[in-house]
Amino acid sequence: YMALFAAGLLILLYVLQITLLPSYYQNQVFKQVEATSRHVTSLMNSSGDNTINFEVVYDGLVKHASNNNLCVYVFDDELRVKLDINSMGTMCYLEYLVAPTIESLNDPVPIIGQYVDLAKQSSSNNYYFTQQPNELMSSQLVYGQVTSIRNEPYYVFINTPYELVDSTVSVLEDQFKLVSIIVFVLSMIVAFVVSRQLSKPITDMSNEANKLAQGDMNVHFPHGGYTEIDNLADTLNYATNEIKKTDNLRSDLLANISHDIRTPLTMISAYTEMIQDFSKDDPIKRDEHLNIIINEVEGLNKLLSDMMTLSQVQSDTTRLNLTEFDLVKVTKSIVDTYSQSPSLKDVHFVYKGVNKALVLADEIKTRQIIQNYIMNAYKNVGDDNKVIIKIIIIDETGYVRLEVIDHGKGILKEDIELIWDRYYQGNKNYQRASEGTGLGLAITKAICERMELPFGVMSEEGQGSLFFVEFPIANEPLFGRKES
Repeated sequence: YMALFAAGLLILLYVLQITLLPSYYQNQVFKQVEATSRHVTSLMNSSGDNTINFEVVYDGLVKHASNNNLCVYVFDDELRVKLDINSMGTMCYLEYLVAPTIESLNDPVPIIGQYVDLAKQSSSNNYYFTQQPNELMSSQLVYGQVTSIRNEPYYVFINTPYELVDSTVSVLEDQFKLVSIIVFVLSMIVAFVVSRQLSKPITDMSNEANKLAQGDMNVHFPHGGYTEIDNLADTLNYATNEIKKTDNLRSDLLANISHDIRTPLTMISAYTEMIQDFSKDDPIKRDEHLNIIINEVEGLNKLLSDMMTLSQVQSDTTRLNLTEFDLVKVTKSIVDTYSQSPSLKDVHFVYKGVNKALVLADEIKTRQIIQNYIMNAYKNVGDDNKVIIKIIIIDETGYVRLEVIDHGKGILKEDIELIWDRYYQGNKNYQRASEGTGLGLAITKAICERMELPFGVMSEEGQGSLFFVEFPIANEPLFGRKES
């Protein structure tokens, strides 16, 4: 690509500097003499009231002619010289024509007549010709223009050197050949160096990517010294770390699920055999064993149900049914249910907050969030055996905030972001919980993200945890801000 770019650049330079140079030079010379002719006509029109004051025209034109190396002659209708300005000296072709044919400026110059006739025959009333009078003089461009000033015809002739550019083009061609070789060699060197610098980090990344594709997670994508390559390396390293986390979570998930499924199945199998071998004729023992089997089946069913719920919420296959409802009423009904549960009788569930708070959300999924938060607090309750549920209204944000607080052991700072993962226990020694399936917080996170609800946790090790979620306030007025 670098070679193609260099070749294209050289072709462009060749066209501009060599091929187009003669026509460009000719065009510029023609523009100069035409502009001078218009300037002469303008000065003649503006000088004097009734007659043309050629002295004024001379004064206004002499500097321009000198700066541009021009000869300017103006003839009247009788071909007499009315104005002559010669800044070219003996090299002026008009001087070469006029001087030998007249003795005074009042004498006509018949030889000019043939050029006047040619200008008159032109549709634009002007005429160009080039001439080299002798070997000692350079080529000349002569321009003739027929004009009318105050209804009197005048003929403006302008003479300027017209150097041929053939020799210049020849020099440029020789120079261009040398420049082309230098540019081509330099472009090859630059292309080789740049390609080496670019290809090495990309090759290294490709090798690391192949290792990753083969299952090697201990890869690192190096930086390459370029911003884009460094950004790509950072992105790939981040993706690799996320893949590692996902792979570890997948392994943990499979281990935990197999543990949670195998344990109740083992219990069911064991107690079924006990009924068959020992207690089938003992009603009391048989009922005791059957109750254990029923409890294990219910736990297994709850695990599968939670896994199905989490999968559905994360895959967006469930539809949200957004309605307005009283969050306080729903929360209190859940708190009352847990307070009256015999299995939870050792824990005090305390509600604090407003008496009414209308929110807009999916009521069924909101119940799941509250239940998961409360059960998580129950499993981590402190020595005070108290779980506090609070609902407050945040006026500045337009949200109602639900908080569930326990005074248990709290969460390590490094574990705060991980507690929302499936089965995360804060350590690798997983133990089957006596209550729940270990999916509660993962389900809560999925539901909150699905409904776009702010949620989170604040915790300090040894002091307990506060889990919260915020719901948008419904359009209806809120009542009962007084805490109960």
